Amino acid sequence: MENFKLILFEQMLNCCHNFYFWEYTENMQLISSTCNEPEALNQCFQICFSPESVAEDLFSVETPIIVGSPMQMLWISIPYHPEHRRIYVLGPFFVGDVTDKNLDLILVRKGLSKTLRNKILSVFQNLPVISWNLMINYTIMMFNCITNNCISQKDIRFFNQIASDIPINTLKKGNYTIHGTYQAE
Repeated sequence: MENFKLILFEQMLNCCHNFYFWEYTENMQLISSTCNEPEALNQCFQICFSPESVAEDLFSVETPIIVGSPMQMLWISIPYHPEHRRIYVLGPFFVGDVTDKNLDLILVRKGLSKTLRNKILSVFQNLPVISWNLMINYTIMMFNCITNNCISQKDIRFFNQIASDIPINTLKKGNYTIHGTYQAE
């Protein structure tokens, strides 16, 4: 049975942002995606959120997980398991701006091929930049659409790989391209 609340939520978010929605099995096998070129972004998500790294925690508590990557991309993931264990994902997106040069450096360090890196970088150009507050609100709303339960901000879990391969100079203001929400501010 289709989840009409989730479908409406997807449509409403896509009125404002270029978000992608994903559905995975508990073993991180991709079931569906709204991304028209899912290979590159799926691989990024798989690198950051492998089932082995979170296996014991993933379905133990049915609350959302914000997944962060060393590339400063974020995903909202909702593990859900009444009948079939599934992971519903919204993203990726950024909550800050990063340059193509720094992203490419991180992808090189991850061992990705030049072809895949170029695909990923071309897709990055269209990813939304949203505020931290919007991310939290979208997480709470998405969780409600999937589970019919209400949660608060304190119920959200975070999973982030150690960002040891982010170049230290990414913290300098000159390496950011200001756009999206932050340009308005």
